Amino acid sequence: MTLVLIPALVATSAMTVFSYIFSAIVKKQFREPELLNILLMRWTNAFRQLTKSSLLGWVIHYLVGVFFMFVFYLIWEFMEIEATLLSGGIMGFAAGILGVIGWQFTFWIHPNPPKLDFKHYYVHLILAHVVFGISGEITYNYLNLWKISFLMTGIV
Repeated sequence: MTLVLIPALVATSAMTVFSYIFSAIVKKQFREPELLNILLMRWTNAFRQLTKSSLLGWVIHYLVGVFFMFVFYLIWEFMEIEATLLSGGIMGFAAGILGVIGWQFTFWIHPNPPKLDFKHYYVHLILAHVVFGISGEITYNYLNLWKISFLMTGIV
C-alpha cells in the first residue's frame, strides 16, 4: 500500500503545484481543487456553503490521484512494464487524456459549469498529468529501492 499512497500524495502534490504555477503564469483558473469546489457549489444547494478553497475539492482531487497511482502500480507490478521516466510520462499522458474526457463530461452534464478557456485547460491538464506520472514514477522507484535495501539488510 505504501507503493501506492506515498507516490500518489507526491505525484498529486507535484501536479497541483504545476497547475497553480501554470494558472498564475497564464492568469486563468486551472486549479483542479478549486474547480471541483466551484462545480460542487453550483450543482446543488447542499454544497452552497463551500468556498473555492474548501477541503472537499482537495479530498476529491487527492482520491483521484490515489486511483490513478493504483492503476500505475498495477501496470508496473503485473504487466512487465518497467517503472521508468518514459513509462511514467506515457502513463501520465494517458491519464491526462482520461482526465480531459472526465472533465469534459463533467462540464457537459453540469447545469452551470464555470467559464473556462477549455482548449488551454485541456492542454494544461495533459501536461499536469505528465508531471503526475513522472513524479509518481520517481517516488515509486525511490520507495522500491528502500524496500529492496531493507530486505537485503534483513530489517524488514
